[in-house]
Amino acid sequence: MLRKYFKTAWRSLWKNKLFAVVNIVGLSVGFASIIALLAGVYMYYTTDDLQQYKENLYYLKSVDPKEASNGSLLTTFPLLYEIEKSCPEVTAATHIQQWYDPWLKNGDKEVQETTYFVDEDFLKVFTLPLKYGNAQTIFKNKYDVLLSDKIATQLFGSIDPVGKIITADDSLQVTVAGVLKPLPSNSSIKGDVFLTTAFLQYSFPGFADDANWYNRFAINFLRLRDHSNIPLLEKKIAGIVATHYDKQAGPATIVAVPFSTFKNENGALVQTIVKGSIATACFILLVIVFNLINLNAASMYTRAKEVAVRKIIGGGRLQIFSQFCLENGFMFFIALVMASLLFVNVLMPQLNAIYKSQFTELALSIHDLPVILGFIFLSLLMVTAAGSLPALKLIGLPVANGVKGQLSNKVKNGVYLRNVFIVLQFTLAVVFICVTMILNRQIHYMQRASLGYDKENTLVVSLDMGFKDTKDSTHLITLLSDLKHSPYVKSFTTSQSIPTSYESNYDTYVDPSTGKEVSMRYSTMSAGYTSTYSIAVINGRDFNDDLSATEGGSVMINKKAMNSLGWKDITGKQLVSKAGGEPVNVVGVMADFHYQHLQYGIEPLMHTYAKPGLYYSNLSIKTDPKRAAEVLQQIETAFKQMGSRRPFKYSYMSDLVDQQYDLLNGILRITNFVAFLTIIISCMGMFALVSLYAKQRVKEIGVRKVLGAKVGSIVILLSKDFVLFVLIACVIATPIALWMMDSWLQSFTYRVRMEWWIFASAAFIAVTIAMITVGIQTVKAAVANPVKSLRAQ
Repeated sequence: MLRKYFKTAWRSLWKNKLFAVVNIVGLSVGFASIIALLAGVYMYYTTDDLQQYKENLYYLKSVDPKEASNGSLLTTFPLLYEIEKSCPEVTAATHIQQWYDPWLKNGDKEVQETTYFVDEDFLKVFTLPLKYGNAQTIFKNKYDVLLSDKIATQLFGSIDPVGKIITADDSLQVTVAGVLKPLPSNSSIKGDVFLTTAFLQYSFPGFADDANWYNRFAINFLRLRDHSNIPLLEKKIAGIVATHYDKQAGPATIVAVPFSTFKNENGALVQTIVKGSIATACFILLVIVFNLINLNAASMYTRAKEVAVRKIIGGGRLQIFSQFCLENGFMFFIALVMASLLFVNVLMPQLNAIYKSQFTELALSIHDLPVILGFIFLSLLMVTAAGSLPALKLIGLPVANGVKGQLSNKVKNGVYLRNVFIVLQFTLAVVFICVTMILNRQIHYMQRASLGYDKENTLVVSLDMGFKDTKDSTHLITLLSDLKHSPYVKSFTTSQSIPTSYESNYDTYVDPSTGKEVSMRYSTMSAGYTSTYSIAVINGRDFNDDLSATEGGSVMINKKAMNSLGWKDITGKQLVSKAGGEPVNVVGVMADFHYQHLQYGIEPLMHTYAKPGLYYSNLSIKTDPKRAAEVLQQIETAFKQMGSRRPFKYSYMSDLVDQQYDLLNGILRITNFVAFLTIIISCMGMFALVSLYAKQRVKEIGVRKVLGAKVGSIVILLSKDFVLFVLIACVIATPIALWMMDSWLQSFTYRVRMEWWIFASAAFIAVTIAMITVGIQTVKAAVANPVKSLRAQ
């Protein structure tokens, strides 16, 4: 019996090939898109699932009561140690600190990777899988180092390196205490080299001076006991802050935040992407469900006789209902297979590139049983809903009417439901068209906006401070001298930071004459920065290397900082850090420029001076565009003579600016695809509906043509309702899209306006595509020979 069900279902799908193909293609592409979107959401919600004590992990944030921001991860360095001593709720705690990246050497093999400095309890706080070593003993010694499998292989090959000695920065010996297994790409805690903070204090003497109760640069993580009282813990921390924090640092409230939210610290854009992906997946699901229900509802007109005959020969309600559901189940199965192939071969590589993750790591476990069961239940629900609508309607149809192919008024009422689904489908399609247009405009605006500096023809070379010996390092000074006299170089500068990459170094500075305080981001550079990047100096002067003997106490600030200080002119102005030290002379004011992503506003900024030398990270060169290749060759040759450990690495500032928007451009590609998919699925459904609609009225069309009706009037007759539905959808979609995109744009400091023509254009596109889709079928029906349709009468 079951075999006959399958055979009949296959025969029915084969007979209605257009109906089946539209459904299967729509379902497969829709399912593939939903899988792709939800894969990213799954990666987000399973972030840090490898952490054994995740429920008891917290991190600290410093909240300034005078600011409206969500707070900062940075606190003073000694705070964590006082918390460990004073708060019994804390079972283990660690800093995770970046400071510098030492070169590690084993024989003739040497590597340099991003290095994190952690405390002894690091592996008691975080659960990281070890390939070699014992988590209980790693970091017991301040000269222990924990390596990733990649770095261990580069230094030692395939052997177990635990206990081996390697050299850090050519002078300090450290012992390999453990090797990590490869970590998932959605782990918040990952790195290639981990050393102890005790090693940092020994190897970098200046660190101890900065690790005081004034400077805030430390990132802290706590593992608490079960059922700890968080408000009580925060109250104890507040007491520590009140006792120990430098009063000059200003007030701060320290809060303990669950580690499960740490993944959101990358910015509001992360949560926007996740929420947008969930909403988009739901929208696509609704579109394909509406499409499926619509086509199944339309098929009632062609299957009334079939169901009547089944009832005459003894077919029961359950049998007819099962047959319709089985047909939809067939289509679902085929669509899921095609969707899986499409996801793995087409969409997954795109996702890996956009999110810089490895979605090949996705693996469902027993913990994801609710997800699996939920997906199965949703699939069964969709199959049942799509199959039950026509089945239940036709089961209730009198046999006499069914044999004649006549539908009762009760069944015809299903037309209204079909019309509602058409409107909903196109509402979602128009919403996505609006979203795509606004997203395109915002990204285009950010990429084309005036940044306040010139990004063109500027070469940025990464400087390597880890020279093999002092003699080789002098080659850098020689190179800078050569650049100064090169006719192909307009200007150059060495700097700690460059636009798009300013470190989060902040301090509070005071105007000693007024007592006015302003928090400023600061960075160090030599002369030539403003000329290299064409940043206007609107008051005072630029740094001058010829005055390097006296320029050491000079700074430049931006216009935002000058306005915050309430200055009109900088003549004779000085600033003093609240941390203490000598006053600095403000010699110039730069015009405001966007040194970071345009999602963020311009903050007060200070540039401190240091003469060109060996302690900068970047060399920026403004070149003659016609001679850029020659300058690049000159620099690369010079770098090879320096004995630098690091491979020569360069970028163009224009490329670095564009890279800031890689993620947004990836989101744009996804949104464009989804919008295209939504409109195509909707139109495919409408195409099939019009086809069935025309077949249903074929005799009426024949009679009208015999009576002299023109082709145009028949086309209007058949298509006017569908075009009206699309217009209604446009009216409904406009306020929805307006609300959605206004909420999203609020996360950008600099954003485009939502003009009326965007929504008018979206409506025009939707109506045009719908008219073309409907027109193809209606014209075909209108020009058909009426003799063929009336010959049976």
